[in-house]
Amino acid sequence: MTRKWVEMSHEKRGHIFPTFWYWESVQYVARIAGVELGLYGNYYKDHEMSYVGEETSMTRVGEEILRLFREEKLIEKVESCNKKEIPKLLQESKWFVENDLSQKSGEELFTHHDMVRAQFMKLMEYSAMATVMEFEVPLMSKYLESLLQDVVADRGKVGNYFNTLTSSTRQTASQREEMALRELRIRDLENNLTPEELQHHTEIYSHIAFGYDGPGWSIEEMEKRLRELSDDMSVLKKEIGEIKGAPHATLQKQQELIKELNLDTEKVYLFEVLSILGYWKFERKFANQKSHEMMENFFEEIMRRFHISKAQAKMILPAEMRNVLVHNKLDESVLNERIALSITLFDGFKEPKLLIGDEAKKIEKEIEMSLSVDQTITEFSGACAYPGEVQGRVVRVDEEEDMNKFRDGDILVSTSTSPKIIPAMKRAAAIVTDSGGITCHAAIVSRELQVPCVIGTKIATRLLKDDDEVKVDATNGSIKKI
Repeated sequence: MTRKWVEMSHEKRGHIFPTFWYWESVQYVARIAGVELGLYGNYYKDHEMSYVGEETSMTRVGEEILRLFREEKLIEKVESCNKKEIPKLLQESKWFVENDLSQKSGEELFTHHDMVRAQFMKLMEYSAMATVMEFEVPLMSKYLESLLQDVVADRGKVGNYFNTLTSSTRQTASQREEMALRELRIRDLENNLTPEELQHHTEIYSHIAFGYDGPGWSIEEMEKRLRELSDDMSVLKKEIGEIKGAPHATLQKQQELIKELNLDTEKVYLFEVLSILGYWKFERKFANQKSHEMMENFFEEIMRRFHISKAQAKMILPAEMRNVLVHNKLDESVLNERIALSITLFDGFKEPKLLIGDEAKKIEKEIEMSLSVDQTITEFSGACAYPGEVQGRVVRVDEEEDMNKFRDGDILVSTSTSPKIIPAMKRAAAIVTDSGGITCHAAIVSRELQVPCVIGTKIATRLLKDDDEVKVDATNGSIKKI
């Protein structure tokens, strides 16, 4: 019997490290929820990767997590976990940048790799709950939207109200970076900015653009971002004030809306839960990326010792690290085969399997058959991340270099967005993505930019190509080819 697969996220660049860690952590989440997962895995091909799962593999777990948030105040544990475990993860990861790894034994390298991995799992077992809950089907988002539909007479306003009530009332890491960069720009215009200050800013914030596979922002990229800011000090000061005041402004809007809609205590609590989950998802995500960035030294040391590429080094399974580092056992041809095509499968709580060759091709065929899209489709839908209605030219933007073809007012279509393509997002008339829930990068940024956005379409990049003309009705989550 052929299985039906769904693609929950796709990355243009991704290897076993660290994406295997993320999918492994889902098992930890499921154990806390007390529900066994279905079949799911990582699909790697030619340096690209997808998170895939057999249809409904995560839905039952997500439903139980939603119940826990509704009935057992799970949000308190999520907050506590993030506050406690994020600093520990970063502290463990510092070992890889504070030491000369060439002087360390294989045993030492392996030990610290496993210490970081263990700390990553401690963080993720609660912190990743929101991701698992919303990954296959945005369960909490749909539930809260249905609550709003019961109390809002004008259905056209549901999207606006939902976005207001679920926006974060805390300043995010990306907002802190944007504010700090504008402060540097003011110093630059006053001729007081030193190279050391820009270097320091880059060191602090480069990880925001790192993603899974890097690199983060270089000092040249940071300087380019700096020069692209306004050369009018009054504009910069106004922007700083708006960024600084955004959390309070959002809180005020939420309080006014709660009063206007006469929302009861339970509804207010649940909207606050989704707002908090969105905040911590990004704080945790950027902390993870900081950890991954620090571990680049670890993989560069593996490259040096075994004379392999970084891509090859990142295709080593966690369970193989001891053999590689302590016993010097590594087969370069196997790593190459994994890069070309490999699939790691997680079946409930069993040990994951890595498939290559004919076994991987069999699963790949199932996945591709499941994800194939009828090219005659002219209208499809996703979830509203920020409302609005526009029409324009499609431009596919997944990587930084894709922005070269982007013009003001184009419709940005992406598998999933990242901080490196924010300049294009700022110029977009609308944003459409394959993956993501209401707490994803595209959703958060589109709200900050107030750009209409539809997320979680699953098929946008399979149906739309550059220069297609589309109408985006983000309020209703629909996209129509013209």
